[in-house]
Amino acid sequence: MPEPLFSIRQSGQVYFGPEFASGQGDERRHYWFQSVCRVAASAKKDLESPLTILEIGSYTGFSACSWYASARSLRLSPQIVCVDPWRPYFNSRQTAAQGPYRQMNAALGSGEAYELFNHNIRCIGAEGSVLPVRKPFSEALETIGASKFDIIFIDGSHMYSDVLFDIQQSLPLVKSSGIICGDDLELSWDKVPLSVLSTPDLLDFDTYIDAKAGIAFHPGVSKAVWETLGPVCSHTGFWLKSSKWSDCACSDVFTIPWRPPHVAKVVLLVREAVGDYNILFFDDSYVAVPMSAGRVTPENIFNVKGAKLGSSFQAVLSKIT
Repeated sequence: MPEPLFSIRQSGQVYFGPEFASGQGDERRHYWFQSVCRVAASAKKDLESPLTILEIGSYTGFSACSWYASARSLRLSPQIVCVDPWRPYFNSRQTAAQGPYRQMNAALGSGEAYELFNHNIRCIGAEGSVLPVRKPFSEALETIGASKFDIIFIDGSHMYSDVLFDIQQSLPLVKSSGIICGDDLELSWDKVPLSVLSTPDLLDFDTYIDAKAGIAFHPGVSKAVWETLGPVCSHTGFWLKSSKWSDCACSDVFTIPWRPPHVAKVVLLVREAVGDYNILFFDDSYVAVPMSAGRVTPENIFNVKGAKLGSSFQAVLSKIT
């Protein structure tokens, strides 16, 4: 067994650090998982039945562990099906542009990514609640059969054709009261500037970055989500859609963040430009910070001049409106 993975397994702790780029992704998005679980559970007809979750794209289990922890924090019993072939899929253009993708391809090729996934699931005690299906989604559909899910989370390949397929095939699998959601929607397709849309081979980019325009997004995700679902609710790149929210009113989800224990503490922007304030969340506290305050960090957030603290979104909102 390779030395880094041996040391990780010996520690008996979950690992989402730099080795194998195992913490790949924006941890702020995991802060919304609990709210999604709460809303999905509240729509269930049988409240005693398990909360069923389908995850497409799992890698080392970062998001799977967050879904499990989020559901358990609400005293729900999750059943999570994790679909991932656990084999290299980034092309040479992607690995040349993104260092972490080279690490991920190597870990997928060696089998270390799958070993680490299983290690992390064991460490949080989720073996009985998580079923890994080591196949591409196209092949896993036969295994899944006619199952219906309360939540479907799409976080596989970012390429347009792959995301399009994942969404199209997921729609029949989500319950009528369920939620389909995913990662990496930094920019809605209808908001992409015309100058960027004219970029040759735009959809061949995993991530398109234009520093001059201040744009960094996943074109394949943006286009596929827009074409199949139209406008969706989104925050910090996490997106969701439910038949319950035809007007995309997602206040029930995007005002109540919760941090899974294995996810780093970060300053999370909950609501921007509420009067002269931004409402932030850090270390289980809501903080309304004057927009003129400049950069807010974990070190200074509780000492910003003019900041208002509250134990809930509504509590801090009442102090500034």
